[in-house]
Amino acid sequence: MRPQNLKQYIGQPRVKTLIGCELSANFIVPRHILLFGQPGLGKTSLARVIAQECGLIFHGWQASRQMTPARIARDLMGLDVTGYDEGGTPGPGAAKHLVFIDEVHELPDFEVFYPVLEDRTVNPDPYGGASWIPMTTFIFATTDPFKLPKPFVDRLPLQLRLDPYADDEIEAIVKFNHPKLTKPEIKAIAARSRGVARVAVNFADSVAVHGLSYFDAMEIDDRGLTRLDRDVLAALDRAKRPVSLSTLAAMVKENPTTIANVVEPYLLSMGLMEITSRGRAAVGLSDVPTSRGAALRAYAR
Repeated sequence: MRPQNLKQYIGQPRVKTLIGCELSANFIVPRHILLFGQPGLGKTSLARVIAQECGLIFHGWQASRQMTPARIARDLMGLDVTGYDEGGTPGPGAAKHLVFIDEVHELPDFEVFYPVLEDRTVNPDPYGGASWIPMTTFIFATTDPFKLPKPFVDRLPLQLRLDPYADDEIEAIVKFNHPKLTKPEIKAIAARSRGVARVAVNFADSVAVHGLSYFDAMEIDDRGLTRLDRDVLAALDRAKRPVSLSTLAAMVKENPTTIANVVEPYLLSMGLMEITSRGRAAVGLSDVPTSRGAALRAYAR
């Protein structure tokens, strides 16, 4: 289940306040938006909500290296232009669009968007005809905004960061999707979800079928640490010194990209790992009254 309006969209109060102001400003379509934050925080859901609230036709695109400027231009020129005159002026009931592009940093080139964002024109027009596109809001999403060129970012009036959810927000999201789950089940899911809505919903789907024994079977502890997380902590403890990402990945027999993108963000946020100029190192667990090494060995069991 996805929220159908801004009221149903749970969490992200700062972002919701700004979006609410944008929707009440009586623009023909909302201004362009950049959403950034870690995966699973609801960027796609928020884009769909904005489209629903404004009566816009939603288009969801996944950015890739294959999305060349020519392909993007053809897709934009293919948007429905019902209700527009030959110069691109919309009439009553004219089709209006919202184009959501996820992981936009994967695009090979951004310059095709500059005239599109500024004056609704495609340059060069791949069909040799009228170069305008219909009234369209663009929402770009990324997990890595630092990979985006500054001229592109500067053309986006709203740049909004989505933050990890608090436990009570996660509980509300789980209850919205699975109202029949018990309170203990909802709390157990929230405690393990790492503040990520998508993770919580996936956990809820599994708990609805298997019960809380699902977490035992998957070896996910009550802080959300997985077997791989604990293996990484144990490896760092054995090393007794900072190690590089490639060395750490070899120690746990895992892909370095998985370590960097899946394991490290949560361990860093939990205060269990630090990254220094010398490499990765484990740090103590403040809620375990024992030495660092013993604590890490306990988590690695």
